[in-house]
Amino acid sequence: MLMEQCCLAYIGPGAGFAFTGAFLTTLAAIASIMTAFLTVFLRRTVKAVRRRFWRSNSPPKTIIIGFDGLDPRIAKNLIQHNRLPNMRRLMESGTFSELQSTMPPLSPVAWSSFITGVNPGKHNVYDFLRRDPASYRILPALAASDDFIQSQRNKKNIRLHRKSTPFWNLLSKASVPSFVFRVPATFPVEPFENMRLLAGMGIPDLRGTQGLFTCFEAGLQSPVATQNGERIPLEPRNGCLEGILAIQKDADNQWTVTINLKPEGNNGSVCLFLPGCSVALKPRVFSEWVRIPFRKGLGKFYGIARFCLLSGFPDVRLYVTPLHMDPSRPVIPLAVPRRYSIELANEHGLFGTLGMAEDTGALMDGVLDPDLFLKQTYNLQTEREDIFLDEIRQTPDGFCMGVFDFTDRIQHMFFGGNADDYPWGNNQSDIVATAYERADEFLGRILTTTGNKSLVFVLSDHGFEHFKKGFNLNAWLQQSGLLAAAISDNREYLQSIDWQATQAYAFGLNSLFLNRIGREGKGIVSEAEAESLIRFISENLLKVKDPETGQSVISNVYSAKETYHGPYMENSPDLIIGYAPGYRVAWQSGRGGVGRDLFEYNSTPWTGDHCMDPKHVPGVFLSNHQFNLQKQPHLTDIAPSVLNAFNIPMPDYMDGHVI
Repeated sequence: MLMEQCCLAYIGPGAGFAFTGAFLTTLAAIASIMTAFLTVFLRRTVKAVRRRFWRSNSPPKTIIIGFDGLDPRIAKNLIQHNRLPNMRRLMESGTFSELQSTMPPLSPVAWSSFITGVNPGKHNVYDFLRRDPASYRILPALAASDDFIQSQRNKKNIRLHRKSTPFWNLLSKASVPSFVFRVPATFPVEPFENMRLLAGMGIPDLRGTQGLFTCFEAGLQSPVATQNGERIPLEPRNGCLEGILAIQKDADNQWTVTINLKPEGNNGSVCLFLPGCSVALKPRVFSEWVRIPFRKGLGKFYGIARFCLLSGFPDVRLYVTPLHMDPSRPVIPLAVPRRYSIELANEHGLFGTLGMAEDTGALMDGVLDPDLFLKQTYNLQTEREDIFLDEIRQTPDGFCMGVFDFTDRIQHMFFGGNADDYPWGNNQSDIVATAYERADEFLGRILTTTGNKSLVFVLSDHGFEHFKKGFNLNAWLQQSGLLAAAISDNREYLQSIDWQATQAYAFGLNSLFLNRIGREGKGIVSEAEAESLIRFISENLLKVKDPETGQSVISNVYSAKETYHGPYMENSPDLIIGYAPGYRVAWQSGRGGVGRDLFEYNSTPWTGDHCMDPKHVPGVFLSNHQFNLQKQPHLTDIAPSVLNAFNIPMPDYMDGHVI
């Protein structure tokens, strides 16, 4: 009708054209309907042909199970001792190999290369952190928002800094259905057809961080902020203890919820009162997920958290997990399609959404003890296993993938020695072995669910090594006359550096930058000086020895120009530091501080790491298919190999090869 009115208005008032105009309009409408019908028919036909093509020559289902940080040396040791029967079965009937990781072997870098099939120069992720060279401001590497709370109402304000295209976009275009579960570097989500996706590492908490815990404490005089969370006083009020749970942006813009605690019974239990609900808490038992409404004026959004009563009345200590986004009422899309997280919550109940939900920070700060940390970690793994298994049962064909973090988090906190020396003869060996056995048990359930016709890959993004000492890279640059501190209080995040007298600086876990003219806001290093400065730094870093052992601290120093290629090279570090086993960048230097001493003992529970030369921390490649490996596969080879399994040509821009 609208088209007819427009056509008649254009024709004008001539009575002789009225009938003709109406006839032509009707004819055009019929033609439009026929064209739409034919278009839909042709699209469906093409999709059917595509699906028939890949089905006729492909396995009914290709499944990738990613265990973050699974180390091939430890896995092989446990397989040889018959502790991983499902991995052993795959190894004996299929393929087991080390898998080359990325440079550097960090999860956001490695998984970005995995899902795109390209090197960091093409996907723009080089570390957990990145910087704005003009202002020297340090930012998250994957996603960023100038105002996170405001971004929860304005989705366009959240930007994905990982570039290039996930290989499942090519599956989507070929009408291959995909199920992608908690793969890192997938937030903010990118909508594709023919897929269900729940994002993973990169999803922040409601504060916009990667996860800050809260611990309420009776008798605490004032709030205490730590690197990983905050301790908040509980105040006596009307026979209860009261505290304020806040999403703090600044003093004038807070979203808060009041909690009240009341003793219940004589066994130390308490009743927790929140707006609209109450929760019974027993000592050292995690609650289920609790929905928490945050209101300010007419605004409202929801988060979820789990609570754990660390000690009861009168000396109450209450741990609260970081505030996860509510999957049933997501203020920011967490899934594709957006309703998918809502459907999962309706079917399975509330579940954790934070990208890095295992609270290593609370264990580092002594708020959680090892037993509680492991309980939390395995609680999270259980809910993820249940969702993943249920979803792959409902996926008769196509591509399925899930990444499971618990193997990485447990090894970070309980790695008791060098990987080549495993088992270490201490209780850390048992904790790590239990995690690998849990991974193997889960793999067995997947294999039982999928049958023998599916193509299965088990892989990890990197392995692990012992972290004994930190090397303060910025302090070394300062002692070498290449960095100057403007103030002596050693602020972090590059806040204490005198840029007018600094030629090189470091932050992040493996990155070193020159203070270049034309790139950095206050750069002093010219292009003519850059190459000789890079050579000087590389040659002298390789000479650094541990004064106590005489061991080399750095295995190799890699030039970005020789390591990366692609359109985002301007954002890369100039040098990538490949640390030797046992060493890593010091915590302070990693956060952009300068520090005083070159070396510091790692006295934290964080005893395992992988921020080293990638040749020391390879990942795992395991499959039920026998591959004729001519060389060790690389993470970037997985995307082309999955496409090949569905008879989809590898695009020219990919750096990997079909295995």
